[in-house]
Amino acid sequence: MPLLGHAFTGMATALIVTPQNQKNAASSQSLLAPFLTTSLVIFSYLPDIVSQCGLFFNWYGARQLGHSILFALLISPATGFILNRQTSFTKKQCILLGLSTILFHDLLDILQSTDRQPFWPFSTTNFGSTLTVIPTDPTKEGLLFGLFYGVVLAWYLHRGRKKSSTGNTYNQPGPTLIQKWSEKILLILIMLIALTTYHLRTQRIHTFRQALSMFHQQHYSTSLALFNKVDRWPGIAKPGRLAYFKGVIYIKLHHPVLAEKYLLLSYHRNKNFFWCIGDLALLYATSDKSRSQRMSMAHPYIQRMRRDFSRHPDFQQYMHKIQNSLTNYK
Repeated sequence: MPLLGHAFTGMATALIVTPQNQKNAASSQSLLAPFLTTSLVIFSYLPDIVSQCGLFFNWYGARQLGHSILFALLISPATGFILNRQTSFTKKQCILLGLSTILFHDLLDILQSTDRQPFWPFSTTNFGSTLTVIPTDPTKEGLLFGLFYGVVLAWYLHRGRKKSSTGNTYNQPGPTLIQKWSEKILLILIMLIALTTYHLRTQRIHTFRQALSMFHQQHYSTSLALFNKVDRWPGIAKPGRLAYFKGVIYIKLHHPVLAEKYLLLSYHRNKNFFWCIGDLALLYATSDKSRSQRMSMAHPYIQRMRRDFSRHPDFQQYMHKIQNSLTNYK
């Protein structure tokens, strides 16, 4: 996710809407009014907040929910209500502002080659850019979005000077000194939380890569221990990935019961994960049960592969192994 990008776009949005907000009669006198920028930055992070809160409580569906259009539509009246207390815009305008802020988050994620399922739960098709339009390196990302914010800030200051020179200013009571500093402190806290989360995620990614390296070197016990370290908040792997690798490791360690447990867990978290479906079918096809039982257990996953993954490059290889196992075992 564009860690710094979401914050900069939230702050830029606040600058863009501020002149029009000042123009529309008297601004809201609500206590929330001086914290418009804070609200828009929080709304810019909202899909990730939902996702990480869900992962903290082991609810892996939160990632799909938080980054779906359905969530944006459902939460936009609430965000609109808050923005309506902070601006002079109509309720409809505030709802649209909140909705567009959340949806723009998803667009930025996709442009950073992050797989998203915007039409969840109606479709689990992943959307992601084949080209990384937004750099994943935090320094390069910060420079890109810092430049974007700088351009918006220059436009905002130029617009203010232009209106001041023509005498077309809006004599609205501004926020107090305490309110100004309170918003600055809140924004700093939000950025610190985001940076801390990023730091923890970076550590998890490093451990995950070590685990993969041990896995490919067939050091399965070491790999399993590292995967267990990764499998905690904040989550970094795509849904079902960690459980899948644990399942495969237990297959290699000849623990079919634990292998089935983790492969089923992986499938529950991501029902479109081809390798999980294939290995589940293969696990059941090679079990020590009777041939009829093995065929019955493997059948749903074989059907799933034939229906949805017949064009996958590894489809034929899996089917060959499964059919041979069903034919030659017992």
